Amino acid sequence: MTTHGVQLKKEILRELADLEKKPCSRERLVSWAEKFIDYKKTRNFTGFFKTPQTMLTATIDDGLGMGIELISLYAKVAGIDIIKLGIMLSAEEIIEGCNRYMPDYLGLTVLQFDTQDELIKIADKIDKNIKIIAGGPVFSLNTNFLKESKVNYTAKNAPDFLRIIIKISEDLM
Repeated sequence: MTTHGVQLKKEILRELADLEKKPCSRERLVSWAEKFIDYKKTRNFTGFFKTPQTMLTATIDDGLGMGIELISLYAKVAGIDIIKLGIMLSAEEIIEGCNRYMPDYLGLTVLQFDTQDELIKIADKIDKNIKIIAGGPVFSLNTNFLKESKVNYTAKNAPDFLRIIIKISEDLM
């Protein structure tokens, strides 16, 4: 990563900490991400990874997909290409999408505890190189849900998601 990329990463991490100091609106989260996406364009900075990364996004039990939309925006800050599979999809549809596109990551929004069997099925049937990053209230309400669901990472919010992605990029260096 270039010196400019390292500086940008430090600036992003600093601003993420500031962003989370107090509750903020969805509009503020979107505005923050859009600012960095525009900044990246002016600096011709592609992202934090040496090789292009892709993320397939979907929801199992979220009919609105607002979390996935926000995560997609934050993935763009990190330079990850997004493939939007859809919302309210079955495990089979998500598995099929992963097999078809072979993304580096699968981003999921999970709202209900009764989706655990679906998550396990997905984790068992997709390529083991695809890392599952999930978010939603079930993970903060039940700490065992993460381990039992075979999800690789959970993000409590969009800034936390971006911190996870930055950590993954560092681990790949």
